[in-house]
Amino acid sequence: MQVTSEDGEFVFRKVAPVVSAPKHGRLIDILGSAPSMEVCGLYFVTDPDKIVEVSVKHLDVNCDTGGLMSFVDGWELNGMYFPTEQDHPKGMEQRVEEFCNDPKLWPYSPVRKAFRSSQNAALVQYRIPISGSFVVSVRYLRNPDPCNVMAEGVAPYYTLRNHGKHRNCTLTAVFPAVISLVGIDVGGRKDGVNYDVSRVRY
Repeated sequence: MQVTSEDGEFVFRKVAPVVSAPKHGRLIDILGSAPSMEVCGLYFVTDPDKIVEVSVKHLDVNCDTGGLMSFVDGWELNGMYFPTEQDHPKGMEQRVEEFCNDPKLWPYSPVRKAFRSSQNAALVQYRIPISGSFVVSVRYLRNPDPCNVMAEGVAPYYTLRNHGKHRNCTLTAVFPAVISLVGIDVGGRKDGVNYDVSRVRY
């Protein structure tokens, strides 16, 4: 698991372990050479008013050996997703895209080569049991309509707006934080809801 706010190219390469032939009837350490089914992740987070664009430049993640990659529009931690299904405009089937390939077919493999998040956080997950590699290029683009925000540091203020749309907007921090609500304008007199809060701490 690696969390970063840097842009540029990210390279991963895994080489298959060399297993020597048995000598004098001795057994090979099969467990030591067994494929690893561990899932790893590159977690990207940037400024609240930007989105994450991930372009796949090279892909050698073989489906036949159990290799798999996925792009997640948001973050996934321990089976929980940010933003939640209720707070995101897309369904989970649109937010998580899995892919792998036959390395002999790249770049003609029918794998989508560019992905964009809907907010300032995205995730690239990968499982390469035996051997393989990939190269992804990451850049951060301006988002004129931020709604869901992953707190990426110690910014003094975060502002959430729904811009008149019927949607939920969220601020999420994955680290211990003290939040002070310094201003709120939700609803209105005609809706029967009107909040005016000077300062609330959570």
